[in-house]
Amino acid sequence: MEINNNIIDDNARLQKENWEFKKAGCSNKDHISLILQIEKKDKKLEKRDRIIDQLKIENKNSIQEINNRIDSILKLYRGQSNEIDQFKQEIYKLFNDKVEPSLKNIVLDSQVQNPLSEMQQENESKLLELQTNLNSDGGNGVHVVDSSSKESIAHLELENKKLKEEVAVQSSEIEGLRLQLGESHFLFEENTNLKNEIDKLEGYLRASRNIMKDQREKIRTLQSNK
Repeated sequence: MEINNNIIDDNARLQKENWEFKKAGCSNKDHISLILQIEKKDKKLEKRDRIIDQLKIENKNSIQEINNRIDSILKLYRGQSNEIDQFKQEIYKLFNDKVEPSLKNIVLDSQVQNPLSEMQQENESKLLELQTNLNSDGGNGVHVVDSSSKESIAHLELENKKLKEEVAVQSSEIEGLRLQLGESHFLFEENTNLKNEIDKLEGYLRASRNIMKDQREKIRTLQSNK
């Protein structure tokens, strides 16, 4: 812009000199010499005018290119902002869908497993007590087992078997949920780190947008001062 101003100043000076030569030519005897000098000055003025016109075109193209670049950056910023917002929603959804349910399931299954274990221990105690009583012969060496006792033993053994199976299933499910919870915690921690990086990126984008805004204002100011 400073080069353009210098050229414009030179152009004005040459025009002034040209006018002075023309004015002097009216009274100067060496009229032909003055005419030649005037023509030479006119050619310089024409050349300067062409340079000025070309620089104006180049400046206009440069300003348009800068504006297009600013628009492109702002468009990219808006697109990345939308992606960031969408990614944040995915992080929150992941936490709500996996981490919280896993915690609740572990608590519930633990509440179920504890009573089952207690029932199993109670049945085993009853079964052991019943078998001990049946094995007691009162010193005569004769074991008396009635049908009712047999049914009780069979019932307790069957119930105890079912309880063992249920406890085993519950233990397996709880272990699976613990693994899932560990994975969910890992994913959530990883996503938290990503969120921090995203927050930094948002800060950089905001700063870039402010810089682009300032540049655009400067360009508008320069255009208005032409």
